[in-house]
Amino acid sequence: MEYKKLNEEEVLNLEVGTFLNFGNGDVEEFLGFEDGPIYKVYKDGKAVDQKEYYALMKKSNGEMHKFYLRVLQGATIESLDTSIGKCAYCGLLRPESEMVSETIWINHGQRTGRYCKDKPCGGYAQMSAEG
Repeated sequence: MEYKKLNEEEVLNLEVGTFLNFGNGDVEEFLGFEDGPIYKVYKDGKAVDQKEYYALMKKSNGEMHKFYLRVLQGATIESLDTSIGKCAYCGLLRPESEMVSETIWINHGQRTGRYCKDKPCGGYAQMSAEG
């Protein structure tokens, strides 16, 4: 699958609650911006203050962390405005297009769940149900 990186303008205009894909299966929720440190940079022989910003993010396991805005611009490959699902086995947040529905047989019954399409999560769920 081919993705395009978000440009600076797209990152600056992100809405809170937008899900971002980092290309390695990680989908994280954008929570907003936070002020960061002020650096001295030299432009035309003069020292000027340059403010840095953090992007606040939440991983699929609920862990909160933050990136420098410039790091986020280089790492984010797409903004996901599609529906997001959570793998019933590993718990990763994924776009629905990267998930598959599988039926797991448990104690003479069955349960259908959504699992990662590119990983064997459905099979692992079945093995854990069997004991």
